[in-house]
Amino acid sequence: MAQMISVTEMIFAALVDLEEGVRLVTNLVDVDKESVRFDLPVEVVWAPASDGYHVPLFRPRDGRS
Repeated sequence: MAQMISVTEMIFAALVDLEEGVRLVTNLVDVDKESVRFDLPVEVVWAPASDGYHVPLFRPRDGRS
């Protein structure tokens, strides 16, 4: 089952390059502003949208921020 998060914390706009070669404009969550940097390893988390779908967001992978 996909992991859900609450979007009440600070969110950063980000470009994320997936291993499959796709680049996404998305949001970076669960990270403090001092830890945001280029090449930060991230993982996907899913936020519910009002239409019943889910939106992919990203956070630092393995708790590294």
